[in-house]
Amino acid sequence: MRTFRAAVAKANKLGYAREFAFVQYKIPTGKPNKRALAEKDIDTILNHEKIIKDTDNYRMMAFCYFTVGMNYTDLCRLTWDNIRGNEIHYIRQKIHYKMIIPIHPKVREILDYYKPLTGNNPDLSGLNDNYVFQILNKHVHITEQQKMDRIQKKRTQFNKYLKTVGNVAKIETPLSSYVLRHSAITNLVRMGVTADAIQALAGHKRLSTTEAYIKDASNEQKLKAVNML
Repeated sequence: MRTFRAAVAKANKLGYAREFAFVQYKIPTGKPNKRALAEKDIDTILNHEKIIKDTDNYRMMAFCYFTVGMNYTDLCRLTWDNIRGNEIHYIRQKIHYKMIIPIHPKVREILDYYKPLTGNNPDLSGLNDNYVFQILNKHVHITEQQKMDRIQKKRTQFNKYLKTVGNVAKIETPLSSYVLRHSAITNLVRMGVTADAIQALAGHKRLSTTEAYIKDASNEQKLKAVNML
């Protein structure tokens, strides 16, 4: 229903619809199911001896987590122009929000790996709009539809990989790019990072979204405290 409401709102804005159907109807706001892995589970997945580290999927998994859960679409669209010194500057596609993420040492290792593969051919102006990851190709995926189709196909494959990795590591919660993002954000809360810093790193437009993570993590911390008695 949220997707339908957004489509109707866009049609109304473009003049294809004369009335907005959601003036009186309100979509219920159910409690989101934020499935987050503990830091030890993430560590198990990233360092498990049976999980091959020298693959693109493994690197994207680590990249996603250590960029505070970068969305898979944003990861696919990331270009070398987005890498500026010790920061990643990009526009989060979902909410068109400008993101600035400090580069974690693990992320730097991944960027150093891909630099000679995808990042050494800037154009004559000095700009480098080559994609960091070898998912999109600017000479092949030209239209927006071509990009979306390619990303959707590769996202499906990526999530299958994550599910397999989670099974190998014997993690109870099914692993997905969604779970990676929520795990990164929740673990920052558990570490005591301030709400405003988490809001900026996660790209939350509203502080209330960040506060939902804080509330969930606080419940875990309270349970841990009681069990220590």
